[in-house]
Amino acid sequence: MIIFTTNKVVRASDLTVIKKYLKNLENITDNDNCLPQSKSYLKILEVPYYGNNTSNPISVTQVEEIIMHNAMFNDITPAAHPQIIRASPRSDMAII
Repeated sequence: MIIFTTNKVVRASDLTVIKKYLKNLENITDNDNCLPQSKSYLKILEVPYYGNNTSNPISVTQVEEIIMHNAMFNDITPAAHPQIIRASPRSDMAII
């Protein structure tokens, strides 16, 4: 196994360069390379459960659109759809 350590976050395009390098090495037959991955969880508190409309709860689609348009999440790929949970049965706030 060969492990490359870098001083910056590796992009998928960098894997092409690594793959070309490994092809030129002798005694390397399998060059299945991949980027390290991890999952983090984000908990957003005190979100209005009804959003802009007081009759319908905020939808997963609305939450995803808001997150996609926020610059803070530009380099983040969601692993799953967000879950919307009412803070309490009588509360008008949600936890995402």
